[in-house]
Amino acid sequence: MIILTTLLMSALPGASAGSQTATTASVHPNILLQDAHGQAVALTAEPISLAKSCGACHDTAWIAEHSYHTSLGADRPYAAGEAPRPWDTAAGPFGRWDPLTYRRLSGPGESRVDATLAQWAQILGARHVGGGPVTQVAPGAEMNCLVCHLRTPNLKARARSIDDAAWAWQATATLEGGGVVSHTSDGWQYNEAAFLPDHSVSAAALGLGSARSENCGACHGVVPERTKIALTLSSTSAAPDPHKLTRGLVYSGQSMHRSGVNLQGKTKLTRSWDMHAERLLQCSDCHGALNDPMHGAQDRAERPAHLRFDARSISLQDYLRRPQHDFATGHAAPGVLGAKFADTMKRCEDCHDAGQTHEWLPYKQRHFQAMLCESCHVPKVHAPLLKTVDWTVLTPQRGPRNSYRGVTGPLGEVQSLVQGLEPALLPTARPGQPNKLAPHNLVTAFYWVAGDPPLPVRLTDLQAAWFRDGDYAPKLVQALDEDKDGRLSEPELMLDTMPKLGAVQAALSALGLDQPRVIGEIQPYGLHHQVAGRNFAVRDCASCHQDNSRLLRPTSLSEYIPAGVTPQLVKDAPVTLSGSVVVGPEGLSLRPTPEVSGLYVLGQSRFELIDSLGWIAVALVLFGSLLHGGARIFMTRHAHASKEQS
Repeated sequence: MIILTTLLMSALPGASAGSQTATTASVHPNILLQDAHGQAVALTAEPISLAKSCGACHDTAWIAEHSYHTSLGADRPYAAGEAPRPWDTAAGPFGRWDPLTYRRLSGPGESRVDATLAQWAQILGARHVGGGPVTQVAPGAEMNCLVCHLRTPNLKARARSIDDAAWAWQATATLEGGGVVSHTSDGWQYNEAAFLPDHSVSAAALGLGSARSENCGACHGVVPERTKIALTLSSTSAAPDPHKLTRGLVYSGQSMHRSGVNLQGKTKLTRSWDMHAERLLQCSDCHGALNDPMHGAQDRAERPAHLRFDARSISLQDYLRRPQHDFATGHAAPGVLGAKFADTMKRCEDCHDAGQTHEWLPYKQRHFQAMLCESCHVPKVHAPLLKTVDWTVLTPQRGPRNSYRGVTGPLGEVQSLVQGLEPALLPTARPGQPNKLAPHNLVTAFYWVAGDPPLPVRLTDLQAAWFRDGDYAPKLVQALDEDKDGRLSEPELMLDTMPKLGAVQAALSALGLDQPRVIGEIQPYGLHHQVAGRNFAVRDCASCHQDNSRLLRPTSLSEYIPAGVTPQLVKDAPVTLSGSVVVGPEGLSLRPTPEVSGLYVLGQSRFELIDSLGWIAVALVLFGSLLHGGARIFMTRHAHASKEQS
C-alpha cells in the first residue's frame, strides 16, 4: 500500500521530478512551497499559499468547496420555519447564533451591528481552518491544510497573525518553530538550510501527514500525545472555546488511575479514558471522508435507498486528488454544522455484533432497540462539563457567569476534585426511526434580547450597561449589593428578584434598547466518547429497573433562576425532554418520565390504568379464592351435618 500510494502521488499532475522521491519517514512527495503567484517562497520570501503549494497534486479549490469546516454553514441557509431562533440565518457558525460564544454575525441593514464579516472572521479565525466566507474580506485567509496535516502546527502563532489581521501570513505562521520559518522583529524569515536544491521541502521536515486525533483535539477536546506520561485537563480549563466543556471529550488510551487528574475513586479507575483510543483508533477511522474508498462512508443522499453499503468507490488516485473534507457524522440536529451529512458515520453496531455477546443481558434485542450502546458504555464522564451560561449578569472579567458539572473547585486547579457526571439519558428524535435513549449533557443558557423582532443584546451594550470606568456601574451595585459592602460578590451576581431585574433593564433601556428581556434555552450535547469496556460498563439491571432508576433521576439545569425565566429546549434539538422542567429548592431541574418516550421499564414504570386493572385482577382472584374456599367449607360442613342426621 505504501509503494502504491507513492507511485500514485508521483503520477499526479504537477508533481515535479524532485517531488517524486518520498522520504523514508513519509510517503508524501517533497513540496515546493509557493506564494500566491506560484513562485517558490525560498526565492521570493513571500507568504506561503497552500492553494498553490498543495494544489500541485491536490484539487485544493474542490476540497475547500467540499468541507463544512471551511464553509461553516454559509452554503446552507435556513429554509422558512427551520431556524431555531428568529435571528438565525444559516446552519453552522456562519449564521446560527450560539450563546456559548455569544458574538453574532450581523445581517444587512441592522442599526446596531454586533460583528461585521471582517470582525466575525477574526473572532472565529483561530478555530476556523480558513477559506469559505472569510475570503470575502481577507483574500489571504485561504483554507489552511497545515492546521490538520502537520504533526505539530503552531496554532498560537497562527492565531496571533489573525489577531493582527495578517491573513496572508497565517499559513506561514503555522510553520513557525518547525525549522522552516521563524519570526523576528523584521517579520517571518525562511530558513535556507531547510530547503532542498530545487527549493522544495521534504514532508518529513515539515512533519506532514494524515490528520491525527491530536489535530482534531485542538478544537474538539483533550487529545494528548500518546507519549505523554500523565494526562491533565489543564488544557480544557484554559481553552478559549467553551465547546470543549460541553461534552467532556477526552480521547486518550492512557489509564485514568495513572493520569495527573484528581479523580474521585481514582485507584479503582484502571480503565483507559476511551477504549477506542486504547485500541489506537484515530478520529478519522469513524469520522472519515465520505468518498474514502477504504471506509465507504458515502453521503446517503447519493446512495441508492436499497443499499446499506455501496461497494462502488472511486480509485485511490482520484481520492488522493480530491479527498472530500465533508466528514462522516453521527446523529445531528438539522440546523447545525455538518447536519447535511448526519448519520453517515458508522455506528457501534456497524463494527460490533452485540448479539454475539451480552449473554448476561436478558431480552438483549429489546435493549438494543430501546437504547444506544453509549447508554451503558458511557456510564460516567470523568471530566468537567459546562452546565449553565448566564449572560444576564457579567463577571468582573466582563464575561458570563458559568457553572459546571462533575467538578468541585475551580477549573484547572490541581486540588479540584473531578467527580464526573452520570449523563442524562434522553430519547433521540430521529424522523422515521424509533427513539432510542442516549447519554447527554444539558447546557442551559440565559441571555438578554431586545427589540421586535428580537435580537440578542450585543456584548458591547452589555458591557456598557454593567461597567463604568473599569468598575461596576454604581446604580447596579446599589441594586445588587445585598450585604451593602460596596462591591458585588459572586453570590450577589444573579437576577433573582424583581428590583435587580428592573435595574439591569433600566440600564439597557438607557442605551436605547427597546424592551430588553431575558430568554432561557436548553441545548443538549450528545456524549459518545470516553467509551468504557465491558468491565466498566453498566451491568447492574437494578440501575434502571427499580424505583430509584437512573432513568428517573433529576438533572440539575441551574442553581438559580435568572429573572424567573423557565428555559425551553432549543427548537432544533435532536432529542426530546422526556419529562418537565421544574422549580425546586435547589433551582431548576429536569425530572424525566420515561413513559413520555413510549418506554415501559419493568420494575420502575407506572401506568394508573394498568395498575388499577392489576389490582382489580388481584381482588377478583382473591374474591374468587375466598368464594371458592368458603363454598367448599360450607359444602363440607353441610355434608358432615347430613351424615350425622342420617
